[in-house]
Amino acid sequence: MESFKSSDDFLNAVEDVLARGDDAARKQMLSTAMKAMAMLEPPLDTVWRMIMSPHAPAALMTLIKAGVIQEIAKSEIAKSADELATVSGADKLLIVRLLRPLNALGFVKETKQEEYIPTPVTKIILLNGAKTQPDAVLLVDIAGGEGADIAEFYQRYPSASGRLVLQDLPPVVDSIQDLISKVERQKYDFFQEQPVKGAKCYYFRSIFHDWSDADCITILKNTAAAMTPGYSKLLMSEFVLPASNTPLYPALLDINMMAVLNGMERTEAQFSALLDAAGLKVVKFWSVSPEVEGLVEAVLKD
Repeated sequence: MESFKSSDDFLNAVEDVLARGDDAARKQMLSTAMKAMAMLEPPLDTVWRMIMSPHAPAALMTLIKAGVIQEIAKSEIAKSADELATVSGADKLLIVRLLRPLNALGFVKETKQEEYIPTPVTKIILLNGAKTQPDAVLLVDIAGGEGADIAEFYQRYPSASGRLVLQDLPPVVDSIQDLISKVERQKYDFFQEQPVKGAKCYYFRSIFHDWSDADCITILKNTAAAMTPGYSKLLMSEFVLPASNTPLYPALLDINMMAVLNGMERTEAQFSALLDAAGLKVVKFWSVSPEVEGLVEAVLKD
């Protein structure tokens, strides 16, 4: 990492890294800054900060429940404390007091006395997780066979709100003998338009290694067209091969898929290319070991 003669040099380098979108350099600089903070902060200040740290989340949650943060986030101009009190019904002095630490932390920005505008943090904390309406679809298990995975999901998270949908070809769906009533059955061919729109998660288990790149892109495009930007996720449970020194079992499985189905096991780079061609991008590759299946998490590209 380059050396810096002054704090201004460091801040200028930070701006350059952010402008270039160099995430690896950003993480390295963040790590360096955090180490510097730990060195510069006296032990008593560290203890004080830890003792006081619960108050900011409490202030944030109070203002979210009152609707104050939402009002700031959606406004194009600064909102005064008087306006926020009128809209939310909350006490003006309470709003001002609760916003003080949030302003100091960058959750909102006080432009002048008791007037506030959103920051990028304001908007990100209001991103929805799974929709809580019972008729919203939480999980679609595409080509999920007899539903073993989606049934296991329900067994682990029975209180999760939202519908669970199992999709597969008509002969497969018709052959299912035993499936919990919570899971809806739907006949579907993933080479056709995805009928379930705006689900939180679209899940594939051991599907893409069966198919060529062109077919995979078709499947992914059909799924991407049904996804909601900023909300829906695509999850693929697949072997993710290392770029070198692949373990024996997944290496042989790749040869098997090539010989039997003209398919393949893929590396991170190959999965990234497929997703990019379908209008998607990787969020993270989740892996315990290259010798077992991992999980590819993806969302729509910006």
